[in-house]
Amino acid sequence: MVTVGQPFTEKEIQRRLDSGEWTWPGDVLEPAPETDTDEPAADGEQDTPVDEPAAEAEPDPDRPALNAPKADWVVYVARTQHMSREDAANYTKADLIDMVS
Repeated sequence: MVTVGQPFTEKEIQRRLDSGEWTWPGDVLEPAPETDTDEPAADGEQDTPVDEPAAEAEPDPDRPALNAPKADWVVYVARTQHMSREDAANYTKADLIDMVS
């Protein structure tokens, strides 16, 4: 059973389009301008770092090799993704690998 909320009114749809929260399908979005200020963001928005290098994660020594049997991947994914082994076993080996990549 699915519960669905009230449909959006025409006025609400137009308000969201005008604010930029929504766009029409196929509209080309222009990238947001970059700023080089040290001032905090206005209106409670969070500053997002620009061009900050990603920290390289340490390799997990418990992670199975790509050519390891599916059973090894089931155990690893169940532990790292907080799911039961039965649920993890329902996925293909490729799906299990993608979950932790």
